[in-house]
Amino acid sequence: SAEKVGPESDPLDEVTTENRQVETEVSSSPPIELDETLKEIFESESSGHLQTLDEYLAKCNPKIGCIVTTQVTRALHTLHGSSDMAGVSPIARVTKANENYFDTLLEHKRIANEEDIELLKTTVDITRAVLGVINVPGAVIPEWEQHVEKLNAKHAVLAAEVAQNTEEDQDSSGV
Repeated sequence: SAEKVGPESDPLDEVTTENRQVETEVSSSPPIELDETLKEIFESESSGHLQTLDEYLAKCNPKIGCIVTTQVTRALHTLHGSSDMAGVSPIARVTKANENYFDTLLEHKRIANEEDIELLKTTVDITRAVLGVINVPGAVIPEWEQHVEKLNAKHAVLAAEVAQNTEEDQDSSGV
């Protein structure tokens, strides 16, 4: 039987064919490609910073809260910078969002609560998962955009709260 061509063809057939083509293209190449030497350097550097975050999380008792340390914000900052330079956008975006949030916690001497610690754990998990798909044909980048949105939303709430407290402090001191 001849294949239908032209206005009589079923538009659903075209969509199905188009989708199959996209899936094939996605599965035939790595989602993130790096030069092997750059990949080794990036993975080596990242593992040290991830270890810093792991140690912090291991010592932390989220039920009572955890003090945010400069080591944590520095590890997030360096992971962000190195992943940005290497062109690994998902890690760069996730670590930057977490860095911004934790920097504000640290700057205003706020304790990281249970939800904050879970967000940091998720950042670490996403970072490791993305590292695992670099140069892997057919691999899928784990979902990370929603995590960035959550971190940015938490940061916006914290920044507004801090600004409100700063205004109240200035009002009460007559400044």
